[in-house]
Amino acid sequence: MKNELLIASAGAGKTTYFVKEALKCKDSALITTFTEENALEIRRKFMKLNNGIIPSNITIKTWFSFLIEHGAKPYQGKLTDKRINGLILVNQKSVPYVKKKGCK
Repeated sequence: MKNELLIASAGAGKTTYFVKEALKCKDSALITTFTEENALEIRRKFMKLNNGIIPSNITIKTWFSFLIEHGAKPYQGKLTDKRINGLILVNQKSVPYVKKKGCK
């Protein structure tokens, strides 16, 4: 799928369009959305349009689960002894980084 901008109102068929485009894709495809409800709707649309199957090359995630899995979890244990369960995004200066004891 080439880079393109799609602007459409609610109910215009955006989900159907993206699912059909993803089904054409032979490479791996990642579909991200902001809410769990939207992710569920995308899964339902795949099931409806593809005989009850979501192809193995398609990954559907919420944006925040993607950020946790690929932006935070890889560093778990390097920066903190605590388990990373979520992210808090701030619109201001964050707290200073404090190096974990024993890290070089």
